[in-house]
Order: sequence, then structure tokens, then C-alpha cells
Amino acid sequence: MNPKALIDQARASGSSVARDVAAGVVALILAISGAGFLTAAGYGRLAREYGPDLAAAIIGAVLVALACAVVLYRQRARRAEQLRAELVALALAAQERPANPLNEAAFALAFSLGRYLRSSRK
Repeated sequence: MNPKALIDQARASGSSVARDVAAGVVALILAISGAGFLTAAGYGRLAREYGPDLAAAIIGAVLVALACAVVLYRQRARRAEQLRAELVALALAAQERPANPLNEAAFALAFSLGRYLRSSRK
């Protein structure tokens, strides 16, 4: 493939990525604006019902609770990703290493001995 075709392909994919990023930024700005209007409407309604101080406290508590939920969700997702990566690494390492019959026999012996000792204590 000639260099000009590679450059043209890189430009085309780069402009596609730029359009995707721009669309994502516009969507994010619209979502933040919408959330702001919804918060203002909720505050207005709560302020009429309960007064401005309590309305502000309620809105603040809800926003803090939402932030905590997002942080906790992300921590769990990160832990699950780490566990998945560790399991994949262990599986790949086990596949690369040939099975040693002596290791398997020693494991079986130790396992059986452990079960025997545990059952004799009862």
C-alpha cells in the first residue's frame, strides 16, 4: 500500500474520531444543562412546599447520595475487572506450564492427609 493511501486513511479515521468526540461533548453539555433545569425545577417546588433552607438541604443530600452511589459502583466495577484480569493471567500461566505428575501427586497426598487429620479431630 502506498504512503498516500495510508495518510488518507489515517485522516479519514481521525476525522471520524473527532466527529464522535464532538458529538459526545455536545451530548454531555445538553445532559448537564437538562440536569441543571431539573434540579432548579425540583428546588423551586421544594422551596414552595418546605422553604428554601430545607429545599437546599434536600437537593444537596440527594446529589451527595448520587455521587456516593457512582463512586461505589465504580469501585466495585474496578475490583471485578482486576479479579477478571488476575484469573485470566492465572489461566494463561497454567496453560503455559506443563503438568508435573510429581506436583499433582504431592497435592493429592497433602489434600488427603489434611482431610484425614481434620476428620480425626472431630
